[in-house]
Amino acid sequence: DLPGAPAFGLAFLAFNSLFNLPSAEAQAGCFASVARHLAAEGRFALECVVPGDPPSRVKDAVDLHSIGVDRVVLRLSRQNPADQTVTGQHVEITEAGIRLRPWFLRYATLAELDAMADAGLSVFPFRKDEPGVCRRRKDPGLIMVNKRTYLFVLSRADDFP
Repeated sequence: DLPGAPAFGLAFLAFNSLFNLPSAEAQAGCFASVARHLAAEGRFALECVVPGDPPSRVKDAVDLHSIGVDRVVLRLSRQNPADQTVTGQHVEITEAGIRLRPWFLRYATLAELDAMADAGLSVFPFRKDEPGVCRRRKDPGLIMVNKRTYLFVLSRADDFP
């Protein structure tokens, strides 16, 4: 939280940054903090991948990320649908040795993101004729950036009549 900070006109979380927070509670806390610090007519933009249907059980994956004459990078991951997490490693192999780069995501569904926004935020309504507006919500407040990536635009709840 930012005690004593001025109100912000824009808060922007790009490229799944929200999902780097390790729990649903931490993610909801982020939304609540944004709501407290947003100016009266401020906007909160959130770019994230919205997952499809989760696997029925834990799913492991090993992928070749890149290969060159002097290095190989593998990507290993485990998706746990019960706690909505994906844990992974980028494994870089060179003549000098092996380098591990761990990563972790706790993903949220569209319904969960809507519930988090209820912490004092409202969906910023796009015009119905605006290109790219996704129709998966009753209030078209998100733009489909590509097949699975969305840009949510929210504002303070008191910004609407």
